[in-house]
This record gives sequence, C-alpha cells and structure tokens, in this order.
Amino acid sequence: MRYLLLLLFLLGVSFLSAQSIEQLKKDLAKAKTSKEKMLLNYQLADTYFKASSMRKKERFENAETYAKEAHRLAGQTGNNGMTAQSAYLLAKTYNNLKTVGEKSKRSRYSKNVDVWLKNAAASAELVGDYDLILNVYQERANLYTSGKDKNYRKAFQVMEEGLGVLTKNGKSISQLQNNYDRTEVKLSGNLQELRDEIRKLESEKGQLEKRNVNLTESNKEAKREISQKETVIRKKDEVILAKEDSLELAEQKAEEIEERAEEIREKLGNVSEENIYLKAAEEEARADVEQARADAAEKELKVQAVEQQRTYLGIGTGIILLLAIVFYARYISKKRANHTLQEEQERSEKLLLNILPKNIAEELKHKGRTTAKKLENVTVFFSDFKNFTKIAEQLTPEQLVEELDKCFKKFDFIIQKYPDIEKIKTIGDAYMCASGLNGQSRYPFNLIRASMEMQQALEELKQENIRQGKPYFEARIGIHTGPVVAGVVGTTKFAYDIWGDTVNVAARMESKGEIGRVNISESTYRLVKYKFECEYRGKVDAKNKGLIDMYFVNKELAGTRLPKEAATV
Repeated sequence: MRYLLLLLFLLGVSFLSAQSIEQLKKDLAKAKTSKEKMLLNYQLADTYFKASSMRKKERFENAETYAKEAHRLAGQTGNNGMTAQSAYLLAKTYNNLKTVGEKSKRSRYSKNVDVWLKNAAASAELVGDYDLILNVYQERANLYTSGKDKNYRKAFQVMEEGLGVLTKNGKSISQLQNNYDRTEVKLSGNLQELRDEIRKLESEKGQLEKRNVNLTESNKEAKREISQKETVIRKKDEVILAKEDSLELAEQKAEEIEERAEEIREKLGNVSEENIYLKAAEEEARADVEQARADAAEKELKVQAVEQQRTYLGIGTGIILLLAIVFYARYISKKRANHTLQEEQERSEKLLLNILPKNIAEELKHKGRTTAKKLENVTVFFSDFKNFTKIAEQLTPEQLVEELDKCFKKFDFIIQKYPDIEKIKTIGDAYMCASGLNGQSRYPFNLIRASMEMQQALEELKQENIRQGKPYFEARIGIHTGPVVAGVVGTTKFAYDIWGDTVNVAARMESKGEIGRVNISESTYRLVKYKFECEYRGKVDAKNKGLIDMYFVNKELAGTRLPKEAATV
C-alpha cells in the first residue's frame, strides 16, 4: 500500500509539473498551510528541473531554491517521504550545477551532491521507500565511476552499503521484487480497465460514424435522383425549343401563302374558275395556319406540364431534405436525451453512495430493501469538541455553522482517502465514522492514520484562527473495536447506522481522551501495536464492560514487521 500511495503521489506530481510555472507561483502565494506550501515548492523545483526550454543555469538555480524550501517545510512538518524526495532532487540539481553553474561554486556543488544523497537515503529508510534508496545508492556509485578519477572499489563499497540498507529490515531482494511485481500487476489491471473503456468508446464512435455514413448515402441518393430528373427536364426543354422553331416556320409559311393569295386575288379579280382555285388555296393556307396554331397550343400545354412536373419535383426534393433534417434532429435529440439520462443516473448513484456504503447501496438498488447485519470486527471512531457550548456563545449562528462546516469538511476529505472507512453521521459537534463495515480489512490502520491527520488538521485551523483573533475548536478522539449491528432505518430520509456496546465504548474512549490526542481501547491496541507506537494510560470503567485499558497513539512505526495476516494491509 505504501508503494502504491507513493506511486500515485509521483504521478500526481508529474501531472502538476505540466502546469505553468507562473500558475504554480500564484498558487504558492495563496497557500495557507505548511503542507500546501511544501508540495507547491517541490512542484516548482521539479518543474524548473525539467524545463528544457530555459537556460540550464537558470533552471537548476531556481530548482535549488525551491527544493531547499520544500525540504525545510518537510522537516518542519515531519514528512519523511517528502524530506527524502526533496533531498534527492537537490542532489540531482547540484550534480547538474557542478558542470553549468558558476565556476567559483562548482567545488561546493560537487561536495553537496554526496551530502544530499546521504540525506535522501536516511529519510527514505525511515519511510521504507526502497525504490528511492536503490536510486540514491546507484547515484552515489555513479559519482565514483564518472569523471576523470574513477574509483571502482569505492563504488562497489557504496553499492554494498545500499544492499545492506535494503535488506537489514528483513527485506530480501526477492521480497522487494515481489512487492514491485504486485504493484505492477495492480497497475496493469487499472491500465487494462482504461483500455477496455477506450475500446467501448471507440465502438460507440464507430456506430455513430456508420449512422452518419448511412445518412450521407441517403443524401447522395436524393441528389442523384434530382440530377436524373433535371436531365429529363433539360431534354424535354430541347424538344420544346425544336417545336417552337417548327411553329415559327409554319407561321412564316402561312404568312407567305396569305400574301401569295392576296396577289392572286388582285390579278384575277372576279374570274370564277380561277377564283375557285384561289379559294382552294386560301382554304389550304387556313388549314396550315390552324394546324400550326394547334401545334403551338399543344406545345404550350406540354410546356405547362413540364413546368408543373418541375414544381412537383422541387416540392418532393424539399420534402426529402426536410425528412432527412427531421430524422437527423431526432437522432441528435435522442442522443442528448440518453446522455442526460445517463448523467442523471450517475448523479443519483453518487448521491446514494454519499448516504450509504457501496455494498448497502447495491443491495438497496437490486432488492429494494436492505437487511441488518451483525459484523464482528468493526472499529468505531468518535470525536467531540472541547467547550463547544462556550465557544458557540461567542459566535453568530452563521459563524458557528461556518466553523463547524470547515472542520467537518476537513474530516470528510481525510476519510475519503481510505476506502475501508465509512462516515456514519454527525450529531451536533460530534463526528462518527467506522472501518471494517465493508469487509475489506479487520485491521484499523487507516482509521488510526485518519485520526492523527484530523488532529493535525485541527491544529492548523487553530493556528490560523489564533492569527486572526478568532475562537477555535479542539477535539478529543476515541476509538474502540468490537461487534456491531449495522443497517438502514426509516422509509423517508432513511439513514444508515450502527448499534451495540462497541459504539458506547467508543464514545466512552472519546470522553476519557485528551485534547489533540487519539485515545484507543485495549481491543484496538492489540490490532495496531505492531504498526503504531502507543502509550499506556490506565483503565476506564465502561458500562456492562467493566474496566478497559486505554492507550494514546503517539506515531506510526516505520519498517515494522507485521503479523502474517496483516502484512498486506
């Protein structure tokens, strides 16, 4: 678990280092707690160290400044992991400065490399960071095998010293490799989940592209049909034009016949036989004119029919395009509705998980009800603020709620880091949570860690309020391990809760605790004594339980050998 947390931390640092240096400096100027300042100084140092676009001398001098400040704050807050990481970054920075820095300081830079590497190794050993220890000793060995004066004997001695550090706590090289392999397998599983999600998204993308292709084909088919009908119309227009030309010729011929007949009438006068022929010619000319006019009327009708067909074709084309637009709009609307429905389902599920543990929420979704369960190894946590009523009298209702909200948000943020801890409820100024409800682990290591982080968070809020001249809250914390009954009560505004003597004893541990300390019972002590340094403080009389031994938790032990059944927790 330690290696996984360290890996996640380093991944987070790598992501944040991509941010602009100016943004990190702005965040540093706004930072209030020592922990935030420590992390931002380290991120700035790492970003300068990797900023290839800057001049090397400027990069490494800035990296030196911010890494030193991160190391100072890490020592101030007792964060050995960050102490090791910042010392290692300083050593690498000095190793670069000894070639690009000021000539007058290069000798000092060379000496500082080995000093900070030793510092990093010592801090890494305290937190059991074996990967960093291995890197440090490899860097130290490289100091003796690079440059003009090579000393392979000294390099071999350094690597032997590093091997001794790695194995002196009962850890063999094969065990370290096994730890690495387990972490790699777990990360590979996470990577496979991401790949499965990518394949799923690609499949959905393919379906959408296929639908788009089908719609495009439909549009192409409609365009082809329109083009064919336009070709037919053009051909008919050509025929009509040819007939118009024929009609003009017929009209010209009729005019010529009429002119010729008029000339004949003028020449022949009233000669009867010739007049008969003239009348026949006139009748023939009239027939040709009537035929020409009939042909013109027929042509006009055909022209009107073609224009009407063209109008219908345009209307049909418009209807096809309108239907295509309607179908596409319905598709987009349905897609958005499905997306909105999915978002609403995700919000509902997230809200349910904020109220109930995951396994209880799953049972409620599938069965519509839940059954109460008796759990044998549950660790219950209670906290309560000292002199809450007196402090509440000094604040307005708005200020009181704001201060409580600030404290409880800190508590919520801390326990969200540990998947085996469930928040139960808040009662006035009391905060209640428990571990072991979801069956993940019977060892309350994470709950103890969270309790110590809560006390540290309250101490930081206290110092901030003192600087502002405002009242502050201090808390007692009590923890006990034992059997409980867990279940959901109510039908409206239902609530998940736990009952039993274990809850009462945990409340008793809190009331007998001290401000700023974590007070645990004998049953909890037996589970965590291999992992935490505890201080015996006497007995307390618990209802229906008699006298129970109590212990204060002082600190977490580094590099301790756990019982076989707790080794993976």
